[in-house]
Amino acid sequence: MRVPRFLPGLPRSGRSGAFAAAAVAAATTAALLAPSGAAPRPAAAAPAGSVTDPNIPLVCENRRPEPVDPGSYGMQLDGSFLHPAATPVDEENPHPFPGRRDDYDSRSYSKNVKVEAAYEGADFTPDFFHTWQNIVDFDGRRYMFQYDRSEGRVYDITDVKNVKVVERMSRDDVGGDESRANGSWAAYDYWGATTIQWNARLNAYVMVMSFEDKRQISELGSEPGTDKFDNPAGVAAVRAKQGLKGFKVFRLDGPTKKDWKLLAAVSTDSTQADPLNSDLSKPQQGSGSLDVPFWDGGKYLFIGVAPNDSYANTEYPTNLHSAGYQSWDMSDPAHPRLLDTWHLEG
Repeated sequence: MRVPRFLPGLPRSGRSGAFAAAAVAAATTAALLAPSGAAPRPAAAAPAGSVTDPNIPLVCENRRPEPVDPGSYGMQLDGSFLHPAATPVDEENPHPFPGRRDDYDSRSYSKNVKVEAAYEGADFTPDFFHTWQNIVDFDGRRYMFQYDRSEGRVYDITDVKNVKVVERMSRDDVGGDESRANGSWAAYDYWGATTIQWNARLNAYVMVMSFEDKRQISELGSEPGTDKFDNPAGVAAVRAKQGLKGFKVFRLDGPTKKDWKLLAAVSTDSTQADPLNSDLSKPQQGSGSLDVPFWDGGKYLFIGVAPNDSYANTEYPTNLHSAGYQSWDMSDPAHPRLLDTWHLEG
């Protein structure tokens, strides 16, 4: 059983329903998100044994539901799903349910689909966990981008029965370490989640690429004792990572990396004096632009972002930020301009 921590300055006895409500209200008020552009709010000193990072909100803590009977929720044999009353956040351990197979089903299933070709191996699966894809046409040929951070591939898919790899990007030779440069990448550079749209002003494809705080990380784990509430060293290691938090804008004159022309590197860290000329020599704050930006090639770009480290009221064990949303004026793709930030407080 986990012993609950107490918030500084609140009495530890007489915890009636009214007191509990008052305590939650006081804690929530203390942890409200700072407005866009504001520096992180200093927090009161935490009790001994608590987290030491001022932006890990004590109001959330590590209040996980106790384990429950695995048979009390999940998929049922009749195809229905029995919803749980409460379950722990747990991405690491599979949840058994009636009829669940113990072995992985490797068979293929299809209906009203004809498979024209299949491609396997590292060139066609650059990351077994997760990849992004974009498809773009250049000079009468069709290309597919497939990538996840340091692992990227570009394919000529004009003839789907004869797909060719035209570029490979990797950090395998440096163990995947993003702080190290190699033949594919500069230090702290990678291929983030991307949207590619035709831009009439430039008469070219323009790619907006997210640069974000990585959320599947080795420094913090999902289990108690390794998560952000119990692992201050892990939190400090994540905070110390360098690199852009924000997004980059490229003009695409062709499918391969040599054809990408960098137009802007934009920081979403609200403590930076100039988002278009941010300080990359020190760790930046906030989440950066999360996953895929929304942009149709016109005036407005929308991204999910925590602008600084005070945007932090999430109980998720490995995520240090609670993102809001931002709108940017992309009338000139080389000079994006922040319009507004909005979020739900608390």
